[in-house]
Amino acid sequence: MTKITESEIEKFAVKLLEKHGYQYIYAPSIDPDLSVCDAQAGSDTSTRKIP
Repeated sequence: MTKITESEIEKFAVKLLEKHGYQYIYAPSIDPDLSVCDAQAGSDTSTRKIP
């Protein structure tokens, strides 16, 4: 059985979404002040709509 890593799944998902017209944006580019802890805790700043 082939093992699949989380990283491989994420890369696959990004490529699939890009094929459907979505654009990948690296999180620190959106909000450099957002800490990893804030994002994992579901902070409102991690779910802002990007114009």
